[in-house]
Amino acid sequence: MDEAQIIDALRSGDLERQAPALDEALRVVKALISESVRTLADAKAAFPIAAKIFKFGPLVIPMLEDLLKQPMSEDARDHTAALLVELGSTTGVPHLLSLLERRNRDFVMAALVLGKARVQEAAPLIRGVLEQWDCASDPYSATTLVDALKKVDSIPDSLKDSLRQRWPRQMYAGLEELLQG
Repeated sequence: MDEAQIIDALRSGDLERQAPALDEALRVVKALISESVRTLADAKAAFPIAAKIFKFGPLVIPMLEDLLKQPMSEDARDHTAALLVELGSTTGVPHLLSLLERRNRDFVMAALVLGKARVQEAAPLIRGVLEQWDCASDPYSATTLVDALKKVDSIPDSLKDSLRQRWPRQMYAGLEELLQG
């Protein structure tokens, strides 16, 4: 059955035509989603693919969880784990925590996703990164880290004071707003 035939059978009002059309629709949807998820593993740029796959919603979680167990590039693995957590699965949490711990290329993204998901285990790792972060050379990533930490834990006064000393003066008002809010 092609798409038009499936739709025609679904709209027919005839149960004997609708039931097989539903089966066929499910088969087609699963095949398309499966291929869409595989695209992530093979993607040269994982982020735009992950952003599109996010639109499938929780339906893709089991397929992404299976994908995470397969060999793929680190970029694809990082985005697969982040996508899982953003969709509500905890399967990607250990990988994202390891990104933070190792401070690999995508660790700021990992902090952002873990903070948004309110993963408490991320708090000491994010705090450790912020304690050593060169805020003057990259205040934008520092802002992301502060925001992520605020979502999972309170920021100790000692860290606030340290950030104030290391923050670029021209952006100081933004820091104060971030620390207050």
